[in-house]
Amino acid sequence: MSLARLVYDGANLRLFGPHGRDTAIPFDGERLEELCEYTTRYERATKRKDAAALVELGQALTQWLDGGGRAWSAIVDEAVAPLGFEISVPRRKRSDGRRALLMAPWEILADDVGHLALLPDVGLMVWRRLGVVSETTNAPPDVALSVLFMAADPTGQVRLDYEREEQAILSATKSLHLDLFVEETGTAREFGERLSRLQTPEQSVSVVHLSCHGLLGEEPALLLESTEGNPERCTARDLMQAAPELKRVPLAFVSACLTAQAGAGDVTSLAESLVSQGLAAGLGWAGSVYDSEATTFASKLYQRLAQGGRLEEAVGFARVELCKVRREAGKESAHWHLARLLLGAEGGVYWPEQMHRDGCGA
Repeated sequence: MSLARLVYDGANLRLFGPHGRDTAIPFDGERLEELCEYTTRYERATKRKDAAALVELGQALTQWLDGGGRAWSAIVDEAVAPLGFEISVPRRKRSDGRRALLMAPWEILADDVGHLALLPDVGLMVWRRLGVVSETTNAPPDVALSVLFMAADPTGQVRLDYEREEQAILSATKSLHLDLFVEETGTAREFGERLSRLQTPEQSVSVVHLSCHGLLGEEPALLLESTEGNPERCTARDLMQAAPELKRVPLAFVSACLTAQAGAGDVTSLAESLVSQGLAAGLGWAGSVYDSEATTFASKLYQRLAQGGRLEEAVGFARVELCKVRREAGKESAHWHLARLLLGAEGGVYWPEQMHRDGCGA
């Protein structure tokens, strides 16, 4: 297992890799525009479901990371699979460079063979981190995985097959240690109260899973339910206020379309907003995703977590397994690359190699 880190301190961009590799990556105005253009092209290719274009873009991103040399390619050549790749940016100090690095589709990085995340001899695992990793971030405890699941099905909206999602999670983990708690109301208030009741000295929630529709606009939100069952917008701030115990939960999977997608201008994604407000780790979708693919991804994610896998590795595992399941059904996954993992200082698992002098805490 190897680790590479792309670290931005608000001014300089450096790529760290195994064996003491440390390379300055050019990040001037022209290079910034180039990275933003790749993201725009990625969004278009994703909407067209253009697999060939995604490979070409992944190869272009590799050339961009190489920085005129072989900075990234050398890391890939020397890495012991799986290869973790962290994009680390300041927690609060916003800039065009920070936004571009967070939005870029690093998940589709590719070489002449294909996407690195899907190649067994590379096994690329991507995550983004806001701020400096904390040394208190440790391996998951050897206890049953505990998941609090809530779906929202407000009146007048397209129905999601959340019952199938819940059943898929149970089926994937039936022989493993998983405790699944289901909150039936679909409201933010009842969700927060249920989470508070579950967080006791005797037990704690490992993951919260919210299945619903996602909204962009001036402030991204989840579409939850009012007490009467009507649609009710729930922003990151609303959710954290309704469920302050979320700050004690290792992972929140906001399994809704667009939850990891930034809006126009300076609008940050819902997942980034949650992590900025104290969530340890947020997992969301950077676009619209098929209900069936979201269900398969979730079931494979929890299967790996219940087996004791580290969070970053479980996300990578779920991507690969989603592609396998779709292929076995005679189809190709259109959205395997849309899942985005964002970590705060204490999110994920502590890697000793992360403790570089990166200075990206502000």
